[in-house]
Amino acid sequence: MRQAMILLLVWAGLATAHAQEFGTHWISHPQPDSTSHVWFRQSYLGGQRPRRATVTVASTGFFKLYVNEFVVGTAAYYPLRDDGDGTPKAVTFDVTRYLRNDTNTVAVLYSPATPQTDGRQVAVTYYGQMADGSRFSHHSDGNWLCRRANSRRNAYGSEFIDGRQHNTTWRAATFDPALWLTARAQQGTPGEPTLPLHQFYQATKTTHCRSYRYFDTKADTVRYEFGEGWIGGLCVTLREARRGEYINIGGMEYICSGEMDEQAYPRFPRQHCRGVLVWGDRRFRRAQITDIMTLETSTVTYDDFDD
Repeated sequence: MRQAMILLLVWAGLATAHAQEFGTHWISHPQPDSTSHVWFRQSYLGGQRPRRATVTVASTGFFKLYVNEFVVGTAAYYPLRDDGDGTPKAVTFDVTRYLRNDTNTVAVLYSPATPQTDGRQVAVTYYGQMADGSRFSHHSDGNWLCRRANSRRNAYGSEFIDGRQHNTTWRAATFDPALWLTARAQQGTPGEPTLPLHQFYQATKTTHCRSYRYFDTKADTVRYEFGEGWIGGLCVTLREARRGEYINIGGMEYICSGEMDEQAYPRFPRQHCRGVLVWGDRRFRRAQITDIMTLETSTVTYDDFDD
């Protein structure tokens, strides 16, 4: 029991030390804009699996965190924000369960939260303790790589997603480095918030999915009625859509990949929905939609280090 308490105090001291200096190692796409989602990634080599590790992510927008391709956390995205709020906010995750012996890849998908262009997009700290008891700490810097993702915010208040560029290897240890750029590093300014060791925070979680009640077709537009409104998004399964075909799903714009079965869904679902209009270009047919489900989100209070 005494040994466990000592280890806990050591770990708490380590986390607190990094929290005090956290928030100063910002990175961004070299040409940041107010709509693009951005992929960020970095791989860390090690000869042993860390005993424990933590990742803290600060952002002026929304983000999703991946470690060795695993989605970290149970929220749809982090953090919860009011409209127009672009203040830096930080969240800490215990990522010990996702670690490997050799290479550990930390990746972040970022979305701007406001129409402003901010060079401070994300700041990431990956720190912990190795199996031999030594400590390690890595901050996001100019060695990180970044690339605009296949999605972005659009004028409908939703997202534009290009299914032709769907790619999950961007968060893997082995990936194609073509088109990737060196992230732009930027030091923070005095007075930026630091993250205490232990805190509660709110995030958006997908809590319910349901199908539509009925649909009506008028000319080339289909209206799906769900009976009750919700906040979140939609997940649509398409079959035999043409590559490059355009479909608008309640404001979410999707370019089809042309695969036999593909799914269109927002990366950061936060729309107010009830009845949904679906239409597309001249190639669109309602029969291409084999399933359409709500992604209903709600606000959940999390405890730091919980996922």
